[in-house]
Amino acid sequence: MLHSDLHVLDRAEKESCLDDISRISRTYMTDVGDDGDRINIALRLWSGCMSAAETIAYEVKSGLNTPEKRSQVFGTIMDPMSELDQIYRAGVEAAPSFKNLRNEPYSFDGVPTSSPVRSFASSTEA
Repeated sequence: MLHSDLHVLDRAEKESCLDDISRISRTYMTDVGDDGDRINIALRLWSGCMSAAETIAYEVKSGLNTPEKRSQVFGTIMDPMSELDQIYRAGVEAAPSFKNLRNEPYSFDGVPTSSPVRSFASSTEA
């Protein structure tokens, strides 16, 4: 399901998704006792990772990602948001690993050299 499809879920379906996130995140965030806090952290990580992974992809459903588009998105949205929110930033930093795990090619062409998406990426792009 795409993020734009969330409006089609009724309240019970949304609550079920959030319950799943809470339950699964308990395994990974053992030091965060509050369900709401864990959900908040998980969604911010996911948002950063998916936003960055989509932007470094060579192509998305809407077409090719250009160096100019990457420069614009990271320069005006993701990098500034990463400065404000360290959890979102951690998700952005994880995007290259996410792409590697899925065997999906990506490019840093156009991405500012100081962008957090480059923090833990290997020296070679996929």
